Amino acid sequence: MKRIIFLFLLVAQTLTMGYGNNRAYYENLLELAQKEINNRNYAKTMEDLMKVKVYAKEYKLHNMQVDALNKIGFVYTTMLYYDKAMESYLEAYQIVSKQSDKTKEVSILNHIAQLYFLNNNLDKAVEYLDRAYQIAIDTEDNFIMGLLYNLAVISNKRGDLAQTEKYLNMAAAKTKQFPKDPYIAFLECVKVEYLYLKKEYDWAERLALEALEQIMRLGQEMEKDYFLLLWQEVKTDYLLLLSKIYYQKKNYPQAVSFAKEASSNNFKIPMAIEIYEHLSAIYRAKNSLSFALQYQDSVTMMKDSLLKLNAMNQILRGQIQFDLNNLEKKLIESKEKQKREQLVFVFILLFFVFLFLSFLYVRSTKNKQLKIVAELERKTYQNEIELKNRQLISKTLLQLSKNELIEEIINTLSRIPNQLENSDMQSIIQKLQSQLKDPAEANWNSFLTYFEQTNPDFLSTLKAKHPNLTANDIRLSSYIYLNLDTKEIAKLLHIAPESYKKKKRFLARKIGLSTSEIYNYLSKHV
Repeated sequence: MKRIIFLFLLVAQTLTMGYGNNRAYYENLLELAQKEINNRNYAKTMEDLMKVKVYAKEYKLHNMQVDALNKIGFVYTTMLYYDKAMESYLEAYQIVSKQSDKTKEVSILNHIAQLYFLNNNLDKAVEYLDRAYQIAIDTEDNFIMGLLYNLAVISNKRGDLAQTEKYLNMAAAKTKQFPKDPYIAFLECVKVEYLYLKKEYDWAERLALEALEQIMRLGQEMEKDYFLLLWQEVKTDYLLLLSKIYYQKKNYPQAVSFAKEASSNNFKIPMAIEIYEHLSAIYRAKNSLSFALQYQDSVTMMKDSLLKLNAMNQILRGQIQFDLNNLEKKLIESKEKQKREQLVFVFILLFFVFLFLSFLYVRSTKNKQLKIVAELERKTYQNEIELKNRQLISKTLLQLSKNELIEEIINTLSRIPNQLENSDMQSIIQKLQSQLKDPAEANWNSFLTYFEQTNPDFLSTLKAKHPNLTANDIRLSSYIYLNLDTKEIAKLLHIAPESYKKKKRFLARKIGLSTSEIYNYLSKHV
């Protein structure tokens, strides 16, 4: 039976080939893709993600498919390929909306909003963020603070400071619910910018310096790669804001210092352009025109680099998209071929399973017949043993009856008057007495000879399990094993029934059982 089950499991595994161990492979591939994203190796990332996407779609692994689509969308966004990014996010959104996965729905709506933000379509960005925020509130999603952060950033960008204040107050009310959320520190940056825009420079400076220390500590505690990238951007924003605050306060040395630190921390060309333009403005204010011109030249160079990068990205996007289309086609063809091969293999395997089951059936039928014969032989043997045991008991009890009869005859003859003077009578009594030996010992010796023949393993097993038993204990155990009643065993031991009961209780305590358990133990476990 175990072999049959194993074969069916093998067939099931073959039918789902590519799902079991392969699932772990693709989950690992998804993790590796994230590392490639961090290393900005987008060609390799997209190749791995496309493999995961095709696999997940084939086996209806919706969570894995959505994760792959999200990462594909993120890569497209990073490469400024916004239309393709939107396609990926919308495909992911269709899946999660059918699955009613509210957490992933919030995440995807946020990604779509970011695309609109990058395209400077702030109204659509707010529309999608509001939808995501409402779902997050209804489901108590832990991304609430992140959504408020994004909404507040847009409000600052619009110059709608009243709306920014509203979002900041909403976030403050949620702080107790999400005390360790990293977006709390990020929201402080929005608040600094809010105060800067309101020209409350002293308050903005104090808050920025305090929040910068907090954001530095937070960076050491970050674990998720996404938050690490966002943390680096927010840190740059803090440094640039501090530089702008000091610029407005005409503290130019501090303004230059924080601007340069922001530049060294930055990794994005658009932000670099903003920093260099700001540094150029600072040096103009200081009347350091040569430095101002140098940074203005840097701005021009960075803009040229951005144009070249966009052109290169355009070429790279086209190449990657071409490769991805070919890869997707090859993956689909490979899966179809694999399915056909699996089907052929399954048919072959099922044929051999059928042959094997037929063989097992024939062998099973034969084995059943052999088992029936073996059971008959076992029962016959058992019956023979029981018959011999009954004969042994009968013989032993017959010997007891004989001894009792001889003793009764002797007692009768002894009561005859003047029997001591009758030499013939005395001779008869002596002959009868010579037939009597120690009854218990005589019976046991005779009993033992036959008992060992019919029950060869009982005595050796009993002695091995309980070496502390005496010869009398073993004798008593043997009588109990034969299921003799109290009177019969008392006769065999040549003692009263009450004395036998005491001996039985003593034996049971030695073995560690109750009196009622001893027969069952001796008959089944010894």
